[in-house]
Amino acid sequence: MPEGAKLEPLTRALHRGGAEALADAFAEDPGWHSVGPRHPARRQRFIQRTSLSMLRVAERWGGPSWCITEDGEPVGVLAGSAPGLWPPPNLRSLFVLAPGPLLGGPAVLARSLGAERVFERGYPEYDVFVVIIFGVRRSHQRKGIGRRLMAEAVARADEAAVPAFLWTSNPDNLPYYRSHGYDVVGEETRIPGGASNWFMERPARL
Repeated sequence: MPEGAKLEPLTRALHRGGAEALADAFAEDPGWHSVGPRHPARRQRFIQRTSLSMLRVAERWGGPSWCITEDGEPVGVLAGSAPGLWPPPNLRSLFVLAPGPLLGGPAVLARSLGAERVFERGYPEYDVFVVIIFGVRRSHQRKGIGRRLMAEAVARADEAAVPAFLWTSNPDNLPYYRSHGYDVVGEETRIPGGASNWFMERPARL
C-alpha cells in the first residue's frame, strides 16, 4: 500500500469523498453503463449520487465498512454488512436510494429498480458477510489498496465462520475476486440494459 495511505472506518464524514472515489472507480464499469444514463457526464453524476446513497444505506442497515485515505480523502472504499443485516427493508431503502436514479430520469429509475430486484434475488438464504460496494480510484489501483480492504472483509467473514458474498457486472473483476478465494455461484444473470452479472462467494474458513 502507498506510504501515507491509512485504513480507517468509513464514517459519515467520509461518505461524500467515498462516493467520489467510487464514481471514479466505476467510470467504465459495464453494469453502471447498462443501468445509468447514456450521456457520460450524467452517468458519472448518477454513479456518484447512487454510491453516496448506498454508503448511507450501508451505514444505517449494514456495517462494518472501511476506506483507505490519503491526506484525509478516501481513495478506496469497501462497504460491508455483517451476517443477518442485509438486505435492508425494501421500502425504507427505496426512499434512501431513490435520489440518484430519480435524477437520471424515468428510464434510469426503471432500470435501477430492475437491477436491484436481480441483486436481491441473488442473496443467499443463509448467513454471509456481504460486500455491498467496493472500489478504488483508477489512479490508485494495483497498489494493494483493494487487497487491503478486501482482507478486512474476509477476516470478518472468517471471524463469523460464514462465507463472504458479492456480485459484479464486470467480467474483468472475476480473476481478481478469484484471487481472494471467491468463485461464481449459481448461474450468470443479466440486469436491465443487458449487462451480465455474476454472484460470487468465498467459502467460510472454519
